[in-house]
Amino acid sequence: MGKRLKQQRRGKGTPRYRAPSHRAKCKVAFRVYDDEEKAGFLRGEVIDFIDDPFHNALVMKVKYDNGEQGYLLAPEGIALHDMIEVGVQGRLCLG
Repeated sequence: MGKRLKQQRRGKGTPRYRAPSHRAKCKVAFRVYDDEEKAGFLRGEVIDFIDDPFHNALVMKVKYDNGEQGYLLAPEGIALHDMIEVGVQGRLCLG
């Protein structure tokens, strides 16, 4: 019999493997699904990257065309000032 896997140890919730929630820099969440997203899409621009110790991936700060700002997990290959689209017809526009 070998050692338990890391994800099995984390699942127990011992202090060593608990997520450090007090060190989270931002709350990563999708926008509220409203009529604007149901009908088409909303465009946004990546304005910053945040290395959050609470998440394994980089977090990107997005400013949408309607003035809102939000945080999303950054996909591989995205850069500053890239445009993204959220909604039913949205897509990722790299470049």
